[in-house]
Amino acid sequence: MTVKTYGVMFKAEMIRAYIKGIKNQTRRLKGLEKINRDPDGWKFEGILPVSNVAMFTNIKKPLLHYSVRPPYGMKDDTLWFKETYAPMCKIADPVCWCETEEEIKENHYVEYRADTGNLYPGDWPEEEAKGNDEAPKWCSSMFMSQKYSRFTDIQILKVRVERLHDIKEQDAILEGIQHNWMGPEPCPPEHADEWMNYLADEDGFPCFSAIDGYRSLWDSINGRTFPWKTNPWVFVYEFPKHKEQS
Repeated sequence: MTVKTYGVMFKAEMIRAYIKGIKNQTRRLKGLEKINRDPDGWKFEGILPVSNVAMFTNIKKPLLHYSVRPPYGMKDDTLWFKETYAPMCKIADPVCWCETEEEIKENHYVEYRADTGNLYPGDWPEEEAKGNDEAPKWCSSMFMSQKYSRFTDIQILKVRVERLHDIKEQDAILEGIQHNWMGPEPCPPEHADEWMNYLADEDGFPCFSAIDGYRSLWDSINGRTFPWKTNPWVFVYEFPKHKEQS
């Protein structure tokens, strides 16, 4: 069987969680938009073992079926992660003069926003970079090509289908939800029940379960289309933790 590879976009917070070795799940809507217009009206029948097609039956009209292939592959296929990035050059001039392969190899590199957290790459202060055409800009993960990805050939361990609200506390932790603690690890006991709220700024209230933290993450990404309250169907992908890749 031919192994296929798929690019998957992640927010910077989730890339950081993967690097820390605490993320090995991701839930995705792609391919399920049609049934999620009425998620309560469909029943999941299973993923056919030969064709790898997920089958759904309409509860109100039993003869009405919907089938879809998991959009990011099946077990043993591979993923590569797409993230916010910036191709950079050590040459300070506005126009890079590197021409030979040696010059390009020596002077070109890639910055990743997950590593820096800065508004602009290259440590440019906001007051200098804002409105400056010569300042470097972050590139959206949407447009990342595989050559810029630093996480590739990540094997898919499992694929399943479930409703979003079926997520368990441990699953939310494996999604990369972290404690609302910015100090050195480990998180002190007095903050152990506080989790990141991805809908709040730094002064916002924390969440008090990993599931609530994941709900805030979900709505920060999908709140305009299929928010948490609609309880959509999702594909759940599992892959090795980062430390298992090295």
